[in-house]
Amino acid sequence: MGLIFEMRIKLKEIRGVGTFPNLGGAQIELRTAFTCSDRGFENLPQLKVLLLDNDKRPGNTRYTINRQSFKGNANLQIFHSQTRLVVSVDAFNSLHHLESLGLTGTGMKWSFLPQIIKGSLCRCNMSSVQDLNLSGNKIQHLKPGLFAVFPNLRILSLEYNLLTSMFASTGNSDSSSHAFFEILLMPLHTLSMGYQGSDHPNKRYFKDSDLQLFQNTTIPEPVLHCDLYSNMFWLGRMDFSQKNSKLFSDEMKHICISLEVFTMQNVKSTFNASHFVRDTYDVTMPQNRLTHVDISGSDFILIVGETDSAGEPNITFNGLTTVKYLNVQAMNILTFFSRTLEELTQLETVLMGRNPHLGGSITSMTQCTFNHPNLKSFDLAFNNITTWPDSFLGKLPSLAFLNLSGNHLSDFNINLSSYPQLQFLNLSNNSVSELPTVAVNRNLIIDLTDNPLQCGCANIDFLVWFQDTSNNIRFYNVDKLTCSHPLSGTAFINRIDVAELRRYCFPSSTRLVLITVACISAFLLVLALLVVLYRQRRRIRQRSNIPVVWSDEETEENLIADLTLIDRL
Repeated sequence: MGLIFEMRIKLKEIRGVGTFPNLGGAQIELRTAFTCSDRGFENLPQLKVLLLDNDKRPGNTRYTINRQSFKGNANLQIFHSQTRLVVSVDAFNSLHHLESLGLTGTGMKWSFLPQIIKGSLCRCNMSSVQDLNLSGNKIQHLKPGLFAVFPNLRILSLEYNLLTSMFASTGNSDSSSHAFFEILLMPLHTLSMGYQGSDHPNKRYFKDSDLQLFQNTTIPEPVLHCDLYSNMFWLGRMDFSQKNSKLFSDEMKHICISLEVFTMQNVKSTFNASHFVRDTYDVTMPQNRLTHVDISGSDFILIVGETDSAGEPNITFNGLTTVKYLNVQAMNILTFFSRTLEELTQLETVLMGRNPHLGGSITSMTQCTFNHPNLKSFDLAFNNITTWPDSFLGKLPSLAFLNLSGNHLSDFNINLSSYPQLQFLNLSNNSVSELPTVAVNRNLIIDLTDNPLQCGCANIDFLVWFQDTSNNIRFYNVDKLTCSHPLSGTAFINRIDVAELRRYCFPSSTRLVLITVACISAFLLVLALLVVLYRQRRRIRQRSNIPVVWSDEETEENLIADLTLIDRL
């Protein structure tokens, strides 16, 4: 059941004991520019879901929450607020069954976390909370101790805050780095810390359907159960000071990470990890079950300082065999870390696009073969790839989507028959003039948008293959694909009359014979004309009053010719 109302109008009705004894969920919109300190949520014994928001009109709305606000709400399990709040010291003391807590855009002065929660929001251990969303609150500092307040937390979202100090290369980052690693070692399933320093996107207001959505959402439990206090013990022995030149501590081998989903997109900082990289590291990660990693657009994780003689990064990560989704787009990666990827045997999706320095690394690879039997999606768009190594893509029996758009490929020499499950091949924005004519036994869509396709005499086989509807290949946006044509300049490739082009490039046998005879006749005529002119050269010169100077041989030949003429007379 959902309830939408303006707070000022409905407060008197909802405050009465037993007014809504069976109300299980409420979505409340606070009127714009309205400040309320009333006890509006009390005496709703069956209330399990409470979504607090302001209306969609511009202006500030502020609501005060204290312990009396939830009096009689012992069964409340989900509370999410997207409005400005004033929260008293003991606001959540009575909510012993609260499982999901969301406080976004509160406008509160979050001086640091989690002491503000332990000291101001709850003077207790909130062991029932498993889902905590504190995104968009301008939190600037991270302090240790979050695990003591939320020991059973499974989902934590800290996106769109100001937590960049944990990645800064200053002494102030020591405690923040410790707190960050502490969070990583909590019994979490999902951790979202992306977009630090970025403005929160356009707000999405709660809707009626969200009540049912929240109630039906199941909080995931991590597969790997780690000992929290053992992790904290070994964490306390790790050295996070700037004096430590080792990037990874030996204590990591004693640590267990239950985290399965980790996202930290678009985190920018002054942290320069390359100063740690002085030797070759073969890093074995702690025991973990990571399956989803998204660090796209971030620069803090770029720890490639140098490369070895084979062009490989001098750091190799081992022990990440459970990762299925990897997104490292737009991270300014310098080299293709193939040795690390070889360890990720369960990969299903790899997104490595918009790393312009990768092109040279991939082009120069001659001994690497990328073999992943479970890989379904592979993105290498906008990486400045000019040449595709024959041995780069090995056996990929599950590959369904391959994105090579925005590169500089002119010759596409990939054997499509090696990828029996390929469904979509994106070659847009390259320098491809034609494709090899191959046959596939499944439906395949190819995107050739914005390529300098050629439709000349040398491309007839390609055009026949392109227009053949029986080869199971379709072309994306085919009605807009154009090519360079010898007759019309530019033509739509699917409308070209191949027979006419063939006649232009390769005339028929009859026409060829006529042309040949005409050419030979013209040649003989010209030759005969030249012979006549040569024979009559003396008369032509005499008529033109040009003195004739004969050589001895020519005089003898002329004399013989004259004697022959006299004999005939």
